[in-house]
Amino acid sequence: MEIDKHIGERIIKLEQQIKSRFIEIHNLIIEKTGGELGIRSESTLDFIIYNLVQDTVIKRLKPIDVAANCLIFISTRHPFSDGNKRSALILSEISYNLAYAAENKATTLKPPEKTLLVLKQPEYAEIENEIILIAAKEKTKDDAKKLLTRLFCP
Repeated sequence: MEIDKHIGERIIKLEQQIKSRFIEIHNLIIEKTGGELGIRSESTLDFIIYNLVQDTVIKRLKPIDVAANCLIFISTRHPFSDGNKRSALILSEISYNLAYAAENKATTLKPPEKTLLVLKQPEYAEIENEIILIAAKEKTKDDAKKLLTRLFCP
């Protein structure tokens, strides 16, 4: 019973760290690309992070599935006041890197390198349109996985 309590405490701490990092990164995105700072729904953000941690730690989904879930959750549930599509893209790469690190028992986490570059590219408008279709449920999780694989998977 004591082991379960210890694991639970570690998961809660991990969720808090991820939430803090997600907010920090979202704020950086807004500062660099424009828009309104802030969280629209903290409970929605908590729900998204809880599910991402469950996907990574408990269910042990493949990194691309964790990333696709992140993209879908953020782009459909809009936890932030503004910039949800931009944030969904970058935070999905972070989620991918987190799941990849967990799967491979890595001790360090790669920063989001590829999607940060994408935001500066002319083709971002095309990517943003794909995210809009995913958010509108006109594209599937498989479409999200294909998009993310194309953008940042080895």
